[in-house]
Amino acid sequence: MIHIMSSRRAVVYFGLILGLIMLGTLIVGLLREIHIDAVIVYLPFIINGSILMSYTKDLGKYK
Repeated sequence: MIHIMSSRRAVVYFGLILGLIMLGTLIVGLLREIHIDAVIVYLPFIINGSILMSYTKDLGKYK
Protein backbone atom coordinates (compact mmCIF):
# COMPACT_ATOMS: atom_id res chain seq x y z
CA MET A 1 0.00 0.00 0.00
CA ILE A 2 2.81 2.40 0.90
CA HIS A 3 4.57 1.56 -2.37
CA ILE A 4 1.43 2.44 -4.37
CA MET A 5 1.12 5.80 -2.59
CA SER A 6 4.79 6.66 -3.19
CA SER A 7 4.56 5.80 -6.89
CA ARG A 8 1.37 7.86 -7.22
CA ARG A 9 3.10 10.78 -5.49
CA ALA A 10 6.04 10.44 -7.88
CA VAL A 11 3.63 10.61 -10.84
CA VAL A 12 2.00 13.73 -9.37
CA TYR A 13 5.37 15.42 -8.85
CA PHE A 14 6.41 14.48 -12.41
CA GLY A 15 3.20 16.02 -13.73
CA LEU A 16 3.74 19.18 -11.70
CA ILE A 17 7.31 19.54 -13.00
CA LEU A 18 6.04 19.01 -16.55
CA GLY A 19 3.34 21.63 -15.96
CA LEU A 20 5.90 24.12 -14.63
CA ILE A 21 8.06 23.59 -17.73
CA MET A 22 5.00 24.15 -19.95
CA LEU A 23 4.07 27.33 -18.06
CA GLY A 24 7.67 28.55 -18.28
CA THR A 25 7.79 28.06 -22.05
CA LEU A 26 4.38 29.75 -22.34
CA ILE A 27 5.56 32.80 -20.37
CA VAL A 28 8.76 33.02 -22.46
CA GLY A 29 6.66 32.74 -25.61
CA LEU A 30 4.30 35.49 -24.45
CA LEU A 31 7.28 37.72 -23.67
CA ARG A 32 8.42 37.19 -27.27
CA GLU A 33 4.88 38.11 -28.44
CA ILE A 34 3.94 34.81 -30.08
CA HIS A 35 0.83 34.33 -32.19
CA ILE A 36 -2.60 33.45 -30.75
CA ASP A 37 -2.42 30.01 -32.42
CA ALA A 38 0.44 29.02 -30.09
CA VAL A 39 -1.59 30.11 -27.04
CA ILE A 40 -4.50 27.92 -28.21
CA VAL A 41 -2.06 24.99 -28.50
CA TYR A 42 -0.88 25.60 -24.90
CA LEU A 43 -4.40 25.90 -23.40
CA PRO A 44 -4.87 22.11 -22.84
CA PHE A 45 -1.57 21.97 -20.93
CA ILE A 46 -2.71 24.82 -18.66
CA ILE A 47 -6.04 23.05 -18.04
CA ASN A 48 -4.20 19.80 -17.23
CA GLY A 49 -1.94 21.70 -14.84
CA SER A 50 -4.91 23.14 -12.96
CA ILE A 51 -6.47 19.64 -12.73
CA LEU A 52 -3.18 18.30 -11.35
CA MET A 53 -3.05 21.09 -8.77
CA SER A 54 -6.56 20.24 -7.52
CA TYR A 55 -5.60 16.52 -7.52
CA THR A 56 -2.59 17.20 -5.27
CA LYS A 57 -4.82 19.19 -2.89
CA ASP A 58 -7.13 16.15 -2.70
CA LEU A 59 -4.10 13.92 -2.02
CA GLY A 60 -3.18 16.17 0.93
CA LYS A 61 -6.50 15.32 2.60
CA TYR A 62 -5.83 11.56 2.52
CA LYS A 63 -2.34 11.75 4.08
